Amino acid sequence: MDPLDLSHQPELPLNSASSGIRFSNLWAALAVLVTVIGALATAVPLLTQFSAYDDEGYMLVSLAHYVNVGHLYTLTFSQYGPFYYYAQGIFFQFLHLPVTHDMGRLVTLIYWVAASLLAVVFVYRLSKSLFFACAAGLCCMVAGKVVCSEPGHPQQVVLALYLVAVCLSLPSSSGRNNLRLFLLGCAGAAMAFTKVNVGVFFVAGLAHAIFCLLAPGRLRSIGLAMTLTYAAAGPWMLMHASFNHGFRSYCLLATVAGIVTFACCAKLRLSNPLPLQAALYSATGLLTGTALVVAATSLQGMSLRSLVWGVILNALHQPNLFYFPLPVSQLNWMAAVILAAVVIGLKTSGQSVTESPWFDLLRCAAGAGSILLLTLRFEIQWVVPLLPLTVLPGPHWRLDARTTFPRLFVTCMAATQFLEPYPVAGSQVGIAAVPMTLWAFLCLTDGLQGLRQFSSRYSQDFAKALRLDALIGGAIIVLCAGTSAAHAIHLRPRSAWAALKSRTLPASNFPPASTGLKGSEWLHLPLEQAGQFRSIARVISLNCGILFTMPGMYSFNIWSAIPTPNGWNHDGWMGGISLDRQAEILNIIKADPQACAILNRNLVRFWDNDDAGVAGLPLAHYIMTDMPKMAEFGEYEILVQPHRSSPWLQ
Repeated sequence: MDPLDLSHQPELPLNSASSGIRFSNLWAALAVLVTVIGALATAVPLLTQFSAYDDEGYMLVSLAHYVNVGHLYTLTFSQYGPFYYYAQGIFFQFLHLPVTHDMGRLVTLIYWVAASLLAVVFVYRLSKSLFFACAAGLCCMVAGKVVCSEPGHPQQVVLALYLVAVCLSLPSSSGRNNLRLFLLGCAGAAMAFTKVNVGVFFVAGLAHAIFCLLAPGRLRSIGLAMTLTYAAAGPWMLMHASFNHGFRSYCLLATVAGIVTFACCAKLRLSNPLPLQAALYSATGLLTGTALVVAATSLQGMSLRSLVWGVILNALHQPNLFYFPLPVSQLNWMAAVILAAVVIGLKTSGQSVTESPWFDLLRCAAGAGSILLLTLRFEIQWVVPLLPLTVLPGPHWRLDARTTFPRLFVTCMAATQFLEPYPVAGSQVGIAAVPMTLWAFLCLTDGLQGLRQFSSRYSQDFAKALRLDALIGGAIIVLCAGTSAAHAIHLRPRSAWAALKSRTLPASNFPPASTGLKGSEWLHLPLEQAGQFRSIARVISLNCGILFTMPGMYSFNIWSAIPTPNGWNHDGWMGGISLDRQAEILNIIKADPQACAILNRNLVRFWDNDDAGVAGLPLAHYIMTDMPKMAEFGEYEILVQPHRSSPWLQ
């Protein structure tokens, strides 16, 4: 019997019908319809939004160079692991899709929708409530909306892997739970070889969930000691070098919330613990996945040294390249300390408090409030202190290891992935909000189940008729769908990161027509901006043999069909590529009289405000000083090689 699967508690399932209040198939169909409409509205920015810092172009050019040339980390630069390229290769190599903005955004939509559908499956399996399941899917779409800012970014693969993993954590009806544990380990390897920090957080959460469910013994004690040490020391090890950049409060909040959440998970005592083989299956999956990726890269001619550099060593330099702290106030971490004290008090007071209907009401309020904070504001810093609420046992729980595992896994994932927005609290905040959203629905389900059991003591018929899941789930669906529709119409920035981006790319109403740019026929932008981009692409295609941009704005390479000097492409290349590699690019530009460059000085300051430091780089100095300007379109200057002899065509 599954303590999370409320349909197996026949006296009080959330979706029971009664003669008092009936929610017919018509209401269910309406919920699904509103969910679909909300999802479609949420996806509108994928067709109407283009970020001036152009991570999209960077990823497309990098992917195209990998598909055509290969040699990741030696001839093709990347900040990310090879698994991302294998996942993208399914579409662009096996299915032979062209590497364009349109196809890149289509693939992004596939990952995004697939992740949202898996969220529906997960929440429905836990609650057996269609309303909660639809609401969870729509909330996942809303949280995943951040992929519209950076289509093609590895975070879309991370998003899909998250949801695959949480569905694998569910108990198998066929009894193949060992296979699921093995695949969870493989998912950890896939994440590590996509974004190494996300992989480390995932493995830490998975390990703690498994160790908590093992029978008491030496292995469990050692494992829990290691994971609790990680919770205490991990945030400091990650952020201590950046305290002077505004990360101190973020680190304190992550530490307090992580320790309390992990400790509460470790205090659970099970009637039927997992066997030792469970940990071995997951560890075997992690090692097998790692071995497969290493073998695949070796077959492509990549050395182990270059793999270590590309996946691990290069990632260590990213905090020095660009940072944007998650806004954590003193009130945030003080609230976390107070909540930690409350949780400790609840754990030491016995079960009398947690069995109270007031505590179930608190769970409901925390779950519903967290869903609103996560989907409307992405305020993950207010949600993370509440995570222990789902591991304080209620009276209706049966603490069986297989069925408790999804609860612990989602809670630990929500705690560990809170660190994902370091060092840039941009779109990563939305991705980190996804496991927290699943946690919030779990918390809400627990609270409603407890309230229904309490009400059944007084009136069984009233308890069955109390369809709060339909009322709350329906309200969430309507609110999210309405908010998505409003944003689709007005397209206003709604986060600190969006506000930062809006300095270089103003928000606008729905654009009326396609850009007409090569490979971007589905993209709709304001007429003035689209015309400017078309003009730049046209003159570049008429006059240039190679094109380099400062900072990296590689969409112009795709729109004009003019290649970059080589495969070392990075949007923030001034600090993200070594001076030796910059010298290689400089030599190529100097040797080609048809070489051109596009310079946007405002975007250079977006990446680095140190004008003198940037101008001191030989490649940057050559572009900004030695290359004469031939044309200008708004903030974009088109520069040419100083020894150019051919006429400039308009």
